[in-house]
Amino acid sequence: KTLAYQWLEDLEKFNFTKILFTVDNSNWYSEYSRLLRRINNYNHFIILTTYATFNSERFQTGLRELGVNENIILVGDEVHNIGSPVSLRNLPHNINKRIGLSATPERVYDETGSSEIEQYFHSFSPKYTLRYSMKKAIEDEKLCPYDYHPRLVMLDDDELEDYKEISRKLMSYFDALTGRFSEEANNLLMLRKRIIHKARRKRTLLVKIIKELEQIKGDKIDFTFIYVPEGKDQRYINEDSYTATEEDEKVINQYADLLIERGYDLYKFIGGLKNREEVLENFKRKKLQILLAMKCLDEGVNVPRTEIGIFCSSTGNPRQFIQRRGRLLRTHFPEKLKAIIYDMIVAPPISNLNNVNADSLSQMEINLFSSEVKRVANFAYMADNKEKIHSSDVFDLANKLGVNMYQLIEENILSDG
Repeated sequence: KTLAYQWLEDLEKFNFTKILFTVDNSNWYSEYSRLLRRINNYNHFIILTTYATFNSERFQTGLRELGVNENIILVGDEVHNIGSPVSLRNLPHNINKRIGLSATPERVYDETGSSEIEQYFHSFSPKYTLRYSMKKAIEDEKLCPYDYHPRLVMLDDDELEDYKEISRKLMSYFDALTGRFSEEANNLLMLRKRIIHKARRKRTLLVKIIKELEQIKGDKIDFTFIYVPEGKDQRYINEDSYTATEEDEKVINQYADLLIERGYDLYKFIGGLKNREEVLENFKRKKLQILLAMKCLDEGVNVPRTEIGIFCSSTGNPRQFIQRRGRLLRTHFPEKLKAIIYDMIVAPPISNLNNVNADSLSQMEINLFSSEVKRVANFAYMADNKEKIHSSDVFDLANKLGVNMYQLIEENILSDG
C-alpha cells in the first residue's frame, strides 16, 4: 500500500484522463466496473492497485470480461511478487503488452516461480529486456555512493553450545560433496538460524556502532534505519499485512530500549505502515531520529533523506538485502552526499582454524559462512571504502577459512557489468 501511494504521487504529475486508485477506496469496484464498460471513452487511464486486490475475484472477473485489448499494458512493480502461486494463477494472458520491474527479479528458493515470471514477460535471466546496474545508477547520480562497514559478531557461550548441538544433529542430513542439506533438516536449520538472528552480542555491537557514529558526528545521529532480527526466522515475509507475534515484539523492544536509553526518538515498524505519512514526515523533520524495521521497509518505501543503515538482521536472501540497500541509496541533494551501511556478520563457531578442512562439521560451518559473506561481497564491490573493507576482520577470517572473497567480489562486478 505504501508503494502504491508513492506511484500515485508520481502518476499525478502526468495528464491522465483517469486514475483509478483502489487502495483505501471503498468504491473501487463500482468505479472499476464502470471504467471497463466505458473503456473506449478514455484516451488514457491508469488502474493502480496492490497485488492483493489484483488477485481478488472481483478484480479478476473484470479482467476476464475485458477480453483481448491491444491498447492495454500491464505493469508489475516489484514483479518478483507475481511469482507467488496465487498471482501465477491470475496472470491475465489476454493482456499482451507486459512490463515487469524489479531490482531482484529472481525468486530465491522458488525456481518454479522465477521461471513462470520469465516466461510470462518473455524476458530471461541474465539477459533481461533492460538492465540498469547499480554501478551505472551511482555513476549517473540516480543513486548515491556509500561506505560499507561489515562487523563480525561472536556468539555467547550458551548460544555457541546450542548452535554446536544443533549442528551435530544436522550432520546426518548434510552432504559434504554437494554442500547441501536434505529437506528433513529444515526444522533444525530454522532453529540454528534463529540463534544467528538473535545473537545477543548484536545488541552490544549496535550500541558500539551508535557511539562511534556519535563521536564522528559530534552529536546524536539521525536519518537512520535499523533492521532488527526477526522474532521467528522466516525466509521472507512479503504480505500486504502482517500480524506481529509476541516474540517479534519482544525482540524489537530489546533493540528499541537500548536506543531510548541513549535519548533517541524512534518508531518501530514490524508489519505494515500505520500512520505512514505522519511517521515518515516526522523522520524527515528529525522529530524521529531512527526507524526500527522488522519485516517491512524493504520494498519501494521512498525516504531519500535516510543516510545511515545498520543491518542487525542476518540474511542470505538477495531480495531482502538488495531491497534494503535500495532504501539507503536514494539521492537527496545537496544535504545527502553519501550513505553509510553497517552490517553484522555472525562468525562461524570453528575452534581450530588451522585444521578446518579435516573436520566435516567445520566444513559445514565454512559453507554457511560462505553464504553469509556473499552479502559482504555484494555490498563491498561498489563501496567507496572498498580498500578498507579488504583489510577488515571479515576478510581476514574468510582468508583463514579458505573463502575467496576476491573471487566473490569479481563475480558481482561481472554480474553488474
